[in-house]
Amino acid sequence: MLVGVVGKADEAALLKLQDEMRRDNVGVGDRAVIGGKMSFIPVRYPSTRAVANGYAAIGDRAFLTIPMLGSGIAASLDAARMLTGVIAAARALGKSVEETCSVANLWNYQTALFDAFADHCGTDVMKRGVLRFSPELLSLLLTSDLLDNDEMCALAKGKTLDLPLGKLLKKAKKVKASELCKLLPVLGMLAKSKRAVKIAKAIPREWDQRRADAWAKRLRNAII
Repeated sequence: MLVGVVGKADEAALLKLQDEMRRDNVGVGDRAVIGGKMSFIPVRYPSTRAVANGYAAIGDRAFLTIPMLGSGIAASLDAARMLTGVIAAARALGKSVEETCSVANLWNYQTALFDAFADHCGTDVMKRGVLRFSPELLSLLLTSDLLDNDEMCALAKGKTLDLPLGKLLKKAKKVKASELCKLLPVLGMLAKSKRAVKIAKAIPREWDQRRADAWAKRLRNAII
């Protein structure tokens, strides 16, 4: 059972939501067939530290997932392939198990993650931005033809919006002049999204504690 919550929720709130889901889905009973415990799955930007000595994160812990696509499973398989490749390459070079599982070598897996999922950082910025939009702004976005069908589908798939100035100007014509100022938060969100992706792609290519920490801090500040 997956319960979606925006923000934080305590156990009492989660239990209440579970009861509501059972009422709406009569086939769901009270007996735990498997599991039986509560676990939190954060839907967030990729982990800036997915590796350590002898450790590598895969799955929902490692990167943002797009729930509507069931992408957690697909991304996990991609990450497993990346990690396997990194380990196999090190062993093929004759490196010991300790060297293969060192953070210095596993950082190659970390960079592969961000090569593949850097755009998720921009998606996270947009997700957070939309959650802060007023109902009036959301209504304007959804009812003024500012976003065409392809753009709406791209957002649903977790892709970022790339709107050049020329395209933005054409879209602005679809909105009343008196409402243009309402779109400023959207422009700010898009600019912030592009910056986050740019920083994500600038991940240090080789392991260095100081540079990795500095990069992680820059990325977090760009997203939060």
